[in-house]
Amino acid sequence: MPECPQPLFHRPPGRMRMVLGVAFLACCLSPVACDEIVNAIFPASQERLEKSQAEVAALKAQIEKRNQAEEKRKDAEGRRALDLSICLGEADAAYWAYVKLNGGRITKHEKDGDTVWRARTAVWDSALREKNAAVETCRLLYGRQ
Repeated sequence: MPECPQPLFHRPPGRMRMVLGVAFLACCLSPVACDEIVNAIFPASQERLEKSQAEVAALKAQIEKRNQAEEKRKDAEGRRALDLSICLGEADAAYWAYVKLNGGRITKHEKDGDTVWRARTAVWDSALREKNAAVETCRLLYGRQ
C-alpha cells in the first residue's frame, strides 16, 4: 500500500491556531489595528525592523559622506590641473616674450602662418633656462602633468 505524502505545512497546535485565527480576523476587519496586533504577538519583529531601519539610515549617511568626499577630491584635482595648465602657459608666454625682446623677427612666415624669430644662441639658451625653471616651479606647486 503506498504511503500518503507528508503535508508541506504542519498545522499549529490548538491555542496557537486560535491566536493566529483571531489575529487574522482582526487584521481583516480592522487594517489599522493590524500592526498593533502583530506587534503585540511578535514584539521582536518591530525591534528588528527599527534596528534594520537604523542600520540602513547609517549606511546611507556613510555612502553620502563618501560621495561628497570623492566629489571634493575630483574638484580639487580639476582645479589643480587647470592651475598647472595656466602656469605652464604663462611659462611659455614668458619664454616667447624674452625671445621677442632680445631677438628679431624675420619677415617671412612659416607655412602655418606663425612668425619666425631669430636670435643669438645665448638668447635662446637663456630663454630656455628661464622657461625650464618656471615649468619646474609650476610642477612643484601644482603637481606633474
